[in-house]
This record gives sequence, C-alpha cells and structure tokens, in this order.
Amino acid sequence: MGRPSLRSCNPRKVKRPRRRDSLKCKTKRPPGAYALFLQSMKSCYCGDLVAFSRLVAGKWRQLDAKQKAIYEKRAQSLKAKYNSPCKNSACSKYLKFVNAAYRCLRQQHPDWSSKQIRDAWRQDLLACMQSLIPSDLAYYNFREDSKCASVVALSKLDPQDQIF
Repeated sequence: MGRPSLRSCNPRKVKRPRRRDSLKCKTKRPPGAYALFLQSMKSCYCGDLVAFSRLVAGKWRQLDAKQKAIYEKRAQSLKAKYNSPCKNSACSKYLKFVNAAYRCLRQQHPDWSSKQIRDAWRQDLLACMQSLIPSDLAYYNFREDSKCASVVALSKLDPQDQIF
C-alpha cells in the first residue's frame, strides 16, 4: 500500500500576486532607446502585434550606430531629467500664516478639539486676512519661534489695508 503522499495531505495554497499600490503613485521612469524607437515606429502598426514586433525588432537590428545614437541620446537626456533632484518649493506666506494662527489658537485653547479650532479659525479668517498689512505679515513670516505671532501681528490692525 505505501504511505500517503504529503501533497494529498497538505495541498499548497496558490499564492496570489500582491497589489502594488505603492507603484501607482511613483513617477513613470524614462523610456530606453529601443522604446523611443518603438514609439516612432507606431505608424507601422496595423493590428497584428506579433508581425509588428518582428518588423520593429528587425529594423532596430538593421540600424547603424549613427541612427541608434539619436535614440540613445534622447534616452540619456530623459534619464538625466528623471534622475535630477526635484526642487523643494518654499512654504508660501499664506501657509505660514495659517500655521501660526493654528498654533496660537491651540495655545489659547488647549482643551479644544481640532475641529473646534478649525471652526473658530474659519469664522475669523476673512476678517484677519483683510485687516493684515504687509509689514505685519513680514513680522511673523521670519519669526517661526515666536509664540502667537499672528496675534501680535493682528494687534496692530488698520481696517482700510487689505492684502488681497
């Protein structure tokens, strides 16, 4: 009779491929020289993918070094652009104002929830923004360590001045 096989006792589970959601948000990598050549040959596509692939591969092999260098140059320039460091944009003055106002409200009312602070801030936003003058904005833009900088700036209000 013999022993029962392990496969019949413990059938293997089929592994499902994992989702790669993290790859969706990444930027698209630059195409290579052959991919650029393939894009330029797109007009030759007539519906039969196998025939098109053979045609393009044959033409790519027949290209001399000068003609391939054109596509390789373009691929290298796209790769250099892709690998170049991104510029870090500076935080806008408006966002600095919002941050300072939020910190000030949080210090004045530590027991409030974020939603209550948001609602209180929204009620006073238009009045605060219209009453600030540029010199007051400059006061708290460069003093991030100051406490309640927006309140200090708001203490010197002139209702006629608007920043909009």
